[in-house]
Amino acid sequence: MYGQMAGFRLPTNVKRYYEADLWSSYYFLNGAVLAGLTRDLFSTKQGGTGQGWPNPMSIAETNMAEAGRIASGLAYTVRQVAVEPLYDDSWAVVGADLRNLLNNCVPIWKFLNTTVEIATVSLIGQGGGIFGSTADTGAVEGGSGGSRIALNNGAGSTWVYHELPVLLPANTSFSLQLSFGDSAIAVDGGINSSNLVIRTHLVGVATSAVPEG
Repeated sequence: MYGQMAGFRLPTNVKRYYEADLWSSYYFLNGAVLAGLTRDLFSTKQGGTGQGWPNPMSIAETNMAEAGRIASGLAYTVRQVAVEPLYDDSWAVVGADLRNLLNNCVPIWKFLNTTVEIATVSLIGQGGGIFGSTADTGAVEGGSGGSRIALNNGAGSTWVYHELPVLLPANTSFSLQLSFGDSAIAVDGGINSSNLVIRTHLVGVATSAVPEG
């Protein structure tokens, strides 16, 4: 009389989909030589020590539940990659360190014995945070950094993987390498000799299985 009614049995094989971001960061001391350097991201889990950090990595540094591996029961469809430079003392990044990252760094996927170069950072959008640029005219910085700026990325509206996402199924082992060319300069750090943090985001859709009742 009432047509089809909702049943009382709990559903099975239910999956939950939601927008998600996996992030991981590497810590470089002021003055660190970057030329020819390659370093792995997503290889240390939250609470672990690694990737240049002197202390265990907190939620701000990474949200990886397992080191170098997608946790069981989760899967990620990566639609966008973003690279974010910042200083550990929260001062704005000087121009020299920003341009060095844009021009001389290439993120590389690493799956077991397979590596895939993505693009130079100049072609990868950063997204989020303070977008655009502002000059700190209260003081003039010396060295190659010039005036202090607050700038995310000149190519911030450009993102990769819009058309062909990268799939990271549950239990997938992977890392993302930051590889610097031979022309890369050492970390400038500005007038405060700040330490450089490079945080990389994998933005997309996560899928998780809902436990059966």
